Amino acid sequence: MGKNFTLTLCFFQSLAGLLFGWEQSVISGLMLMPDFKERFGTCTDNGTCAVASQRQSVITGIFSVGCFIGALISGALAGKIGLRNANLFSLILFMAGIAIETSAQNTYAQLVVGRVLTGYSVGCLSGLVPTFQAEACPPKWRGVVTGSFQGCVTLGIFLANVVNKGMNTYKGATSWRVPIAIQLAFGLLLFIGFVFSPESPTYFAKRGETEKCRAAIARLRGTDLDSAETEEFFQNIQVRQQQEAALGDSTYRECFSPNGRILFRTAIGCIIQIGQQVTGINFFFSYGAQFFQNAGLSDPFLVQIILSAVNLAMTFPGMYVMYAVGRRNVMIWGAVVMFIGQIIVGFIGHFLAGESVAGKVLIAFSCVFIAAFACTWGPVAWVVTGETFPTRLAAKCVTIATASNWGMNTIIAFVVPIVTQEDGANLGPMICWVWAGFILAIGVFTFFFVPETKGLSIESIDDLYHARIPAWKSASWNAQRRAEQDAGAHDESVHAHKLKNMVDQPVKIDHKHLPDSGHATPLHNLSPTNSI
Repeated sequence: MGKNFTLTLCFFQSLAGLLFGWEQSVISGLMLMPDFKERFGTCTDNGTCAVASQRQSVITGIFSVGCFIGALISGALAGKIGLRNANLFSLILFMAGIAIETSAQNTYAQLVVGRVLTGYSVGCLSGLVPTFQAEACPPKWRGVVTGSFQGCVTLGIFLANVVNKGMNTYKGATSWRVPIAIQLAFGLLLFIGFVFSPESPTYFAKRGETEKCRAAIARLRGTDLDSAETEEFFQNIQVRQQQEAALGDSTYRECFSPNGRILFRTAIGCIIQIGQQVTGINFFFSYGAQFFQNAGLSDPFLVQIILSAVNLAMTFPGMYVMYAVGRRNVMIWGAVVMFIGQIIVGFIGHFLAGESVAGKVLIAFSCVFIAAFACTWGPVAWVVTGETFPTRLAAKCVTIATASNWGMNTIIAFVVPIVTQEDGANLGPMICWVWAGFILAIGVFTFFFVPETKGLSIESIDDLYHARIPAWKSASWNAQRRAEQDAGAHDESVHAHKLKNMVDQPVKIDHKHLPDSGHATPLHNLSPTNSI
């Protein structure tokens, strides 16, 4: 076993992201399938059936509600029963939810119950899996491993759209039951894998079960139970536990303190997370099929495959771009391109709907928007959020920011059908101009308030905020500080800062408060960033 076993295990667990992407996006295509509309919608006297906008909002939005709840309590659940058992429990609920959805007959309430369970499970898994990966994986592999979770989310979106395309021509309930039921196979595969996975060594250490802790370390590291490497890792865990016990708990109230500009930094984290959602990205994946059908495109299922393929392909370059050119520039220029894409999509969809050439342009600029999001605000928003806070408060502050993300995700999921469909406010493609307005706002906000944090240590980021450097001047300050870090000129001040933190802001990482979120998956358990 050893490193190869641990890496294989961590990459395998990333498949939980596939469940997230699949269940979130599969519903978009199901809403267009005739049997689904007959069973869960309403039919007119002439036999035309449709799922009303209010019902669409409940079926789609309730999944986000479940994710929100699961994300908030996943850390506490892991603290009680362990990461491994929490994952197994979540997968049992997920498979139960899928079974409930698949067996639904003619009442949409059954779908709602099933999607609450799957949402809760996915919310838990998307917090628990990166937590285990961050602890178990060798440091140099953490960015790649936890990035693979986000890659699996986008893969799940793509595969769900491929299956929807393949099944939409089938008659009867098979057309929509198969895309849902396939998830049982992935859930069962993950469940079997987690049965044979070791528990988190930290969990055993917190419970005082030292022998089990050593056994878990030895299995993950591929070392003997009494080896020096096992003992060193065990002692590191013990020291960390003793420090945490001596230093005491941080509080959520401290996240709103003006001291150290913590309130300002919490506001930045929340606005960035809300901004990620109001770009309109989940509109395309949760309601895109209906949107493109209403815009006059003959095969909305094919369009969804194209868009999700672009999303999948551009996610991985995004992981490189943010480290090559910096977080701030990526976010600003990403906002510019997304703004242009949404303006043009709204214009074409509203004024030229139904024309063949216009349809191609509509698809092209939808791809432009999604490509820009996938390699900018998709991953970078999580990285910047993870880098913004001092270590002692990071878990709780990121929890608050993550809650903002899921809260806005839920609001959008419930509101969009009502404001876009003909039986609601009937905005139709004009909703893209609403997204464009939000994108403009978050782009301006980023320019004035979000500093460049690329390559800075946690201590240097604290200094950046304490010095009140204007965000638009932060890049030059950043370059100078990184040069000092690389030259070792800043070592003494960093050491002094750490000593001060031991008194004023003691380091505390508690699995009970490890946060999570949604769409662009939170990989907040890495230090100092959510490196995806």
